[in-house]
Amino acid sequence: MKIGLQKTAAVVLSFCLTSQCMMATGFAIEQLPAANGLVAVNTSFDSLAYWDDGSYDASGESTGIIPVTGTSIQANLMESDDTTEQIMGYDAYGRGIISVNTPLVEEWDEAVLMETIGTIELGTTYSFSVAYSYYSDQYVEFEVIAVGDYSNIWVPKTEMSDFRLTTEEAEKLAEEYDEVIYPALVKYFGGFENADKDKDGKVNILCYDIDGDGENTYGSYTGGYFDSGELLKGLDILHVDSAQGMHDAYGEYVGVSQTYSTVAHELQHMIAYSVYMVKDSYQPTFLNEAFSMAAEHLIYGVQDSRIDYYNGSSAIAVGSVSLAYWGDSLDDYALSYLFGQYLRTQYAQQDGVTNGDAIYKDLYEILLSEKYFYKDVLIPLTELVGADSTEELFLNFYAALAEKGATGVYGFNGENWAEDIYPQYLNVEGPMSLKEGCAVYFGAYDAFTPSEQGEHIQFKALDVIAGSADIPVVKIDCQSQVVENDTITVKRGDTVILEVVEMAGYKGSLFYNWIGGETVNYYTSLEDLNHRSETYTVDTSEAGQWMFACYVGYGTYGWITTMTPMLTVVIEDAPNVNAEIASTTATTTKVTLGRGGYDGYALCAIYDEDGKCLDVAMVESEDNQTWQTDTVTLNGVGEVRAFATNEAYGALF
Repeated sequence: MKIGLQKTAAVVLSFCLTSQCMMATGFAIEQLPAANGLVAVNTSFDSLAYWDDGSYDASGESTGIIPVTGTSIQANLMESDDTTEQIMGYDAYGRGIISVNTPLVEEWDEAVLMETIGTIELGTTYSFSVAYSYYSDQYVEFEVIAVGDYSNIWVPKTEMSDFRLTTEEAEKLAEEYDEVIYPALVKYFGGFENADKDKDGKVNILCYDIDGDGENTYGSYTGGYFDSGELLKGLDILHVDSAQGMHDAYGEYVGVSQTYSTVAHELQHMIAYSVYMVKDSYQPTFLNEAFSMAAEHLIYGVQDSRIDYYNGSSAIAVGSVSLAYWGDSLDDYALSYLFGQYLRTQYAQQDGVTNGDAIYKDLYEILLSEKYFYKDVLIPLTELVGADSTEELFLNFYAALAEKGATGVYGFNGENWAEDIYPQYLNVEGPMSLKEGCAVYFGAYDAFTPSEQGEHIQFKALDVIAGSADIPVVKIDCQSQVVENDTITVKRGDTVILEVVEMAGYKGSLFYNWIGGETVNYYTSLEDLNHRSETYTVDTSEAGQWMFACYVGYGTYGWITTMTPMLTVVIEDAPNVNAEIASTTATTTKVTLGRGGYDGYALCAIYDEDGKCLDVAMVESEDNQTWQTDTVTLNGVGEVRAFATNEAYGALF
């Protein structure tokens, strides 16, 4: 579900011009004008080091206090009847694709003994070590069942044969690679001839069940990977999943066509590595992934699942996902995908540029002419898109996600797909702690002069329309066993974000149980709390209560636990209604109406900037025991308001 804000035609409320963005040190402190939204960004990338080697600064910097007014921007969090689906961090459809980031193999020497297969033709067999799969400790025998002009398609000969492609499917993949994927990658990213060590002009595509769990279509899965270590042996190989990878985002079987975008994604990684092999130029991981998802976008269109995941990520909402630090989560993929598209649409607006799609190839040509290693790659990239500094580039990107301007640095050059991007806004004063490359969006606030913020925290007042939904953010500190409020009460259908705050070196589990018709206990593993907090969206679709407790450990030093619930979320069976913008056109607004806790109707109205009502729609609330949603279309563009009634156009409550 895509929900959020509509851009206004008002004057841009921005105090930030080029490099004169407000910082705690080095720039003049200016008053921020009152606005309906504010983005705060930690623009530092000082500790962005080779291969995300652990030097990432996890301490964070404070945003200071933001004088929010109590009227927040409309919230947009993914809805689901399955709480586990949200808590485990899957995408809006309950599953997501990841691409294994194999370690960068540094040493290249022409004298390295190259592994050779010999002449490859139909029926050729060879035993490959599939190092980053479920079968990592095995050599698996594959055979060629399709040969194209630029590709060889391999499938397991014996092991893992349950999910091997048919000859017809393999031939379709070879045809797609030869006629669509390969020409497009050469056009947009350059050839991979530098990686074609055997000089046969072909890539070998291994198709098998990478994760070893068959057609399990729930949760994230490995869609494919490229292993630079294999290339050093002379093996130009892409690994593609043919089990879950043959299903769409809803878990429905599609067939081999579902793997095409993965092949494009992994081929871009191979091209990126070939650049490194020539000139020792190599991108940060988040940029490499952004380019691979750009390949998917350019060939197969908008990656809606990445946008949906961004819109629904509570971890991104509370500023615990960094653009600069790659954490290998679906949150990271979503943010990097959008950054890659921001670069493309900004490049298109530069003087002398006829096609923004050329940015990826143009950057690689720079990297092939002069060595830029890891974070230094950001120097020519920043220049290509016309930003004065990387700090400015980061700030402009995060502002663009909210404003989506038709032209300029705060948008995506008017491309329609970007209207479906909706950051989540928090109605909290803070202070919030932001690590390098992280951002958080605040709701409407009064004019103020920032103070007590960290050295690298920069702000941008946003030109967006205020809504009516508040997002409570409740923090749990498992180490000190302290919460801001041990009990909060909300209406059914309200959104609550639970944040388990960071603890250096800690991992563990969060226990939670639902007390409704029956008591049900759950737990989920926490990720490394050293680099970011963990966030969860509390399911409030039913009346009842959730109770949360922590069980957290650190290495061999023991465990910290509390058997008494640290937080209770009480969900009242009370009348509630909300409206969330799903999509817009130039003349209409599509709105998702949610309501529960009463019998009657929900009204939805849209108002222009002068407060004039443009249109009204109504839907019935048929059952006060369930949370219901419907989508309505209103004539007009502006601020959306929702009301609950006990009869058609009757008393409001």
